[in-house]
Amino acid sequence: MSVTLPKSRQSVYAIVTEQILTAFERGVVPWRRLWGGKQLMPKSATTGKHYRGINIWLLYAAAEIAGFESPWWVTYRQAQALGGQVRKGEKSTIVTFWTTWTPKDSRSEDDDGQDKKFPVLKYFRVFNAAQCDGLGAKFTMRPDVTTYQHDPIAECESIVAGYQSGPTIEHGGFRACYQPGADRIVTPRAEVFQTRPEYYSTLFHELVHSTGHKSRLNRDTLGTQDVKAYGKEELVAEMGAALLCGVAGIAPATVENSAAYLAGWCKAIREDTKLVVRSAAAAQRAADHILGPQHDSQE
Repeated sequence: MSVTLPKSRQSVYAIVTEQILTAFERGVVPWRRLWGGKQLMPKSATTGKHYRGINIWLLYAAAEIAGFESPWWVTYRQAQALGGQVRKGEKSTIVTFWTTWTPKDSRSEDDDGQDKKFPVLKYFRVFNAAQCDGLGAKFTMRPDVTTYQHDPIAECESIVAGYQSGPTIEHGGFRACYQPGADRIVTPRAEVFQTRPEYYSTLFHELVHSTGHKSRLNRDTLGTQDVKAYGKEELVAEMGAALLCGVAGIAPATVENSAAYLAGWCKAIREDTKLVVRSAAAAQRAADHILGPQHDSQE
């Protein structure tokens, strides 16, 4: 016999899905972060423990979109207990937790006559420490992120420098993104990536996005709010970045990450047999635009 579960179980899944899709629409793929390490993993300001499971990605996405540098999160009441206050107008982010639900229907007993318990997903709302006043430097100061010493790669630097009339590139924070309105790329500093190829792979991804600007190749998938179109743009950016990595000779150092990331598009690729061919062609045009006529193209 089936037992009807409370509506909250369904609604939480819907809310979580919507949060992730919203991140996609904003140009954020929360599980693709290549920098920062453990210092930036979201954690509770009251317990000091790191969040786990889907909560990591929900909070990463929120931090990426808003540009929060603090890894600390609190509920409204927790902020007050710590001597702070959430600023008026700040928007919360959900975090989930599992609990159990026991139906009142006596027919839901198990074989031993005990009430059956069903796992139920619930949520509560938290704020980043950067959204609060009065919490102190411990929670609001920029984390002391581990940095790595590695030399620039001449071939990669040449590609970046050779991009004629390209976007502005700014370094700082912990989010990599291309902003079409400002025609600007923002990326973390090279030294916060564990390896220099990871830095260039991330930068190349954003450079390919920038070729879709209306003043360049004018791709209709750039800046869209449509999830499927956004997915196509991401595939172009990944394939274009892989091409640039190949030209620079760093493909072996980045292919594992690219392959894992591209695996997420298998379902879409199977549903659209023309997707890969069209995306590859768009990626080649983007790479050619960045490289310019000074690089010999091969058929």
